[in-house]
Amino acid sequence: MGLWTDDASAFQGGSCEYASASQGGLQSPSATSKYLESRAVCLANPAIYGNGVACGSCWKAQREGQGSMVVQIIGSHGGSNNLDCFFDAFNTIAGADAGTFEVSLEPVECEVTGAGPVATVVDGDNAWYTRAIFSNLPHAVLAASISVDGKATEMRRTSGATWEANLGGGGSVVGFKVSLEGGKEMAFRDCFSSWPVARGSSCSTSGTSPAPSPTTTPTTPSTTPKLTTTTTTMETTTPAPTPSPTECAAPEDDCRDAGCCQQAGQTCYEKDDFFAGCRSSCEPGKVNPADPEEYRTPWSCDIVGSSPAPAPIPSPSPVRPVPSPGPGPSGAFRTSEVGSSKDRLFEFVEVLTNQPVSGSKARAVQSSGGAAGGIVSESQGYGLLLAGTLLAAMGSDSDFGRVSELTYELFLGWRRMCELSAAGGSCQDDEGFQCGGGQYPCLPHWKFGEDLTQVVGKGAAPDGDVDALMGMLLAVLALEGTSREP
Repeated sequence: MGLWTDDASAFQGGSCEYASASQGGLQSPSATSKYLESRAVCLANPAIYGNGVACGSCWKAQREGQGSMVVQIIGSHGGSNNLDCFFDAFNTIAGADAGTFEVSLEPVECEVTGAGPVATVVDGDNAWYTRAIFSNLPHAVLAASISVDGKATEMRRTSGATWEANLGGGGSVVGFKVSLEGGKEMAFRDCFSSWPVARGSSCSTSGTSPAPSPTTTPTTPSTTPKLTTTTTTMETTTPAPTPSPTECAAPEDDCRDAGCCQQAGQTCYEKDDFFAGCRSSCEPGKVNPADPEEYRTPWSCDIVGSSPAPAPIPSPSPVRPVPSPGPGPSGAFRTSEVGSSKDRLFEFVEVLTNQPVSGSKARAVQSSGGAAGGIVSESQGYGLLLAGTLLAAMGSDSDFGRVSELTYELFLGWRRMCELSAAGGSCQDDEGFQCGGGQYPCLPHWKFGEDLTQVVGKGAAPDGDVDALMGMLLAVLALEGTSREP
């Protein structure tokens, strides 16, 4: 175990995002855990963190002959220590103010306090897409779903403790369900009385908290959300009409409402209370190896609705509207096909990047394979090019702020590489091209340690430099004239 920081403002940079600055920091509804309040929090190494799976989990950390404390994971670090803890927790456990110490770790149940578990919408005002974060729970969240008017949609982990879903539009009764480590399930029923809701809206066992609006007064829902550990399906307010053959579900869709499948030879099989899918066959009690790893749970295989449609029908249009083509801000370009590109970028960030420098938002792209494994300028440049290109194409898309923040974090990672390259040997040393007021070169060496603290491979990688510069130029064009203008 090592020391993370003694500055509580660093909580806003924790990769689990419970106290993200964009959500209000420690004032966010998602930052109500007793462990954040008492500073009993730590960052975990990649083996424990698991790309966010450990977010919100609690551990009893003990140093033999010294102290012990139950701490909660709120982010990750790129070092070898199992935990890097906030000073208060570090001091209590280690009995010291600094250093690295051997500690034993035991997973334990978190203490739930105050109003109980909380669901917070962190990407609101969009009936077709949302992100939410679940906090103040006894265990980490392994799976989540959102229900709008009784129709449940499985959510995907985007990063840390944040989950996203593509939805079918507005509604009047909204709830969430989460599956926790250890097998427990919790359902937030009747969280909101209308959909969509504003960013920052939350619900807990004590009531619903709409986000404040500068122009309107939020309406308090007439129902109080109830928290339960049963697996009963959330109530449907209006029974769905029997679908016509043209409304049958595509292979990737939830087919519970349609009750039939577009693809010939497929049947709508129930998986559980919250999902049914079109499959050629189904074995009760078995998992489907084609399911994403985090959703590989047994299928009940009960048949839903009628027989499959006799012939394939073209897939319906995407459920989330995208901006129409047109000029972007200040000459930047955008297209009408940004939805899938966003999903790929978010997946790229979740799987292949981390923030290895404690207390810094700098995001590094981790590559693999041969000499180029680890953190290299080529992979960082590729990440910047992906993010900058998407940002320039987004226009007024609802995720513009999120992508601009990711682009900035990748830029900070690039700048960190340049700062580390100031020790000499840069291809720019004799050319006079320096950044940071002449403190470091504008282009870095090609390879760095996994904790982004030292250069391990000197020399230039021009293809990576070109990718990075192009990504940064596109980002600048996209941000000109906005509140985020660099």
